[in-house]
Amino acid sequence: MISPKILTFFTALALSSSTRAAMTFAEDFLSGRGPNLVVTGGSETTIDYSGGTAKFTGAMSSGSTRAYLGTDLTFDLAVAFTAEIDVSVPDGSTGNGLAFFGFGSGQRGDSSVVNGAPSYYEPSTGPTAYLALLPSDFGNDVDSMIASADLNSFILSGTSLVIPGSGPVGTGNHKLQMMYNGAGSLQFAYKKDGLGEWVTATTIDISDNGFTNFNGRVFFGGSGDVTFDNLSVTGVLVPEPSVASLFAIVSCAALFRRRR
Repeated sequence: MISPKILTFFTALALSSSTRAAMTFAEDFLSGRGPNLVVTGGSETTIDYSGGTAKFTGAMSSGSTRAYLGTDLTFDLAVAFTAEIDVSVPDGSTGNGLAFFGFGSGQRGDSSVVNGAPSYYEPSTGPTAYLALLPSDFGNDVDSMIASADLNSFILSGTSLVIPGSGPVGTGNHKLQMMYNGAGSLQFAYKKDGLGEWVTATTIDISDNGFTNFNGRVFFGGSGDVTFDNLSVTGVLVPEPSVASLFAIVSCAALFRRRR
């Protein structure tokens, strides 16, 4: 019979090893949504993979058609990670044709008012940090809207929701990057039209915003035919708590059989 102390020790060891699984993957969507991605918000019926990309086809006239994809596992926040993706943002917006790339649950908020502002089905559930790319024809005066909303460092008071933005990128085919340093600093950068060097959009401190190893996924999405491709992710991914616990039990059982 294995002793409780030994069981506790090896359970902790198994949990530790199972929560620090380094992983690098790339997704080109040529075969649809790959196994490393899940639908985190909205309906997959509004995501079209037929062109070898992930096109979010929800109507621009309704934020309720926004959808989001995210990594199936979350990230160990004690370790640095990097995510990059290509995005195409079309013109023709009536207010909802934004592209989102961020870190958090990737789950949609509903259309109710949150701290005085409608959530418009943006990925605003739980601690969230994201880059929001606006089409060039968004609203009547993009520059004024950006200045008044301070999209480069916009925090909804009373919540842990952080929304950095990059409105000036506008319509076109761009490259986006998210880099986390393993110590609370999350940086978003972009290459406008996919050219030149990375330009930092914003760097934020997420260390006191409620993020844990179990609620931070890389996610992306939107509506209005915003299209994503060539996702790459490098980091240390964390199984769900139930998966980690099961791994620990199986590991201990295997050890017990070997001891017998």
